[in-house]
Amino acid sequence: MSAVEDWTGDRPVSCPWRAFFDPFVARVLRLYGFFESGQLGWYAPNPSYRVATGIAHYHRVRCSVVAKGMEKDAEERKRRG
Repeated sequence: MSAVEDWTGDRPVSCPWRAFFDPFVARVLRLYGFFESGQLGWYAPNPSYRVATGIAHYHRVRCSVVAKGMEKDAEERKRRG
């Protein structure tokens, strides 16, 4: 669990994979693709505050994980010379 917290800033209270079975999380993940491509307003013109907050949170966490991955890759390349 500490790896999840280190990479995302969130500490899950249960198995982190369990969230993927939640219908709300599934909706956020489905809408995220539209958000990322700038089409959220077309697909879901009036998302609830809860959904919009979920998308914003997922975006922040995803960016954090991508950045951490890039840092790890750079460290590995530097270590290998």
